Amino acid sequence: MKRSTKRILTTHTGSLPRPPELVALLEAKEDGRSYSRKDFDETVRAAVADIVGLQVEAGIDIISDGEQSKPSFATYVKDRLSGFDGVNPEPRVFGDRVAFPEWNATTTPSKLMTAARPMCTNELGWKDREAVATDIENFRAALGDNAAEDAFLPSASLGIIAEIMLNRHYPSEEAYLYALADVMKVEY
Repeated sequence: MKRSTKRILTTHTGSLPRPPELVALLEAKEDGRSYSRKDFDETVRAAVADIVGLQVEAGIDIISDGEQSKPSFATYVKDRLSGFDGVNPEPRVFGDRVAFPEWNATTTPSKLMTAARPMCTNELGWKDREAVATDIENFRAALGDNAAEDAFLPSASLGIIAEIMLNRHYPSEEAYLYALADVMKVEY
């Protein structure tokens, strides 16, 4: 990993803006509407290449894929893991929107940010490990075309998954976190 004693290295976590055509495909996928899987895969691949190039151009030291393939920074796990179902009845409250009402009035969270969140209703397991391999493949291809020295793929933390997708199956939050750790270690 790159290190520096002369300056603070730059990176970021979380999603970077997605192109409108990718947002439309992600929304269709999330809503259960018809969409072309081929178009989705090609659009994600191109978006990852573009966002990696923009980070390199901006001088970011440690690059990510900007979570281009994911509808959000945490709820994407419902597509990769089994055991999530239903809709969390508790609305998601964004603290910064409450703390800064003037800013909130001028912005609207994307549909992907406010989408329904499932709950853990059954034993957790993997149903789509290929999605991880595809993210790695797309990112490697994008990095190969750019002069990035260091890079990482973001993954949802156990804590954020447990906070956003509530436990309705395991006997305790601790048991839920251990179950999440057992399955998410594949992605980590």
